[in-house]
Amino acid sequence: MLTSNVFGVLKNVDNYFLRNVIKEITGIAIPMEQEIIVNFWPTEYKFHADKNLAAEPDCVIETGKYIILVEAKYYSDFGGDIFATGANQLKREFALLNHLVDERKNDTSTSQGYLLIITNDHLEPTERIKKQFGLSKKPRNVRWVNWQTINFILKNCIRDYDYNCKSSSVWVKELIELLDHKGLRSFRGFRDLFSSNERSPSFEAPRKRSFLFFDTWSCSRSATFRGYQNIGRGLFTRHKRLQIVERVFFNK
Repeated sequence: MLTSNVFGVLKNVDNYFLRNVIKEITGIAIPMEQEIIVNFWPTEYKFHADKNLAAEPDCVIETGKYIILVEAKYYSDFGGDIFATGANQLKREFALLNHLVDERKNDTSTSQGYLLIITNDHLEPTERIKKQFGLSKKPRNVRWVNWQTINFILKNCIRDYDYNCKSSSVWVKELIELLDHKGLRSFRGFRDLFSSNERSPSFEAPRKRSFLFFDTWSCSRSATFRGYQNIGRGLFTRHKRLQIVERVFFNK
């Protein structure tokens, strides 16, 4: 369901978002005018005569000379050697990818494919992936990304998106909130802490500046701790001020 939620939205909104997700993960720059075809759970490959190619990827993305097979996991693990051919799930899907690329080369001068693996791991599950392929390292055209990074990419995309296109932005905001609700967001450090262009968590326009520290003579005489919400109203009143976003931490 999570795969269809994410890629279903990206399929039906402005392809600006899907283009950027693909570019960030694979490096493929898709022209604005180029069509992107998204096909979920294609069954025509599941019963392939060659059992080494029999697979049902979660999603197949085709655009120009590129074809991308997506295998997405939330809590489940990768499938095993169900046909007793010595090929686990990812190995069969990668073989299928190469087969499809070879077929396309008969129709176009060049063709290139990627197998995109999505999990909710915070770090790449390298050993599990290598075990699937039975290799000492994963193949060159295999990419891994987690749901948290996709969430981060979408948040960056929507900050630069034309807010006049409300139909697309509303859907993507809802998608981001879904990923947040599932806890699929990652800590990105404090590199954007002092960015004046950072948007609030609700993706509204940048708010009025607030400051982290304050002059002691500007606070109340009581010196009562009042939390961090309004601290720093007078940082370095005669010097350069440090800017931060209004909220530094968030509730799970």
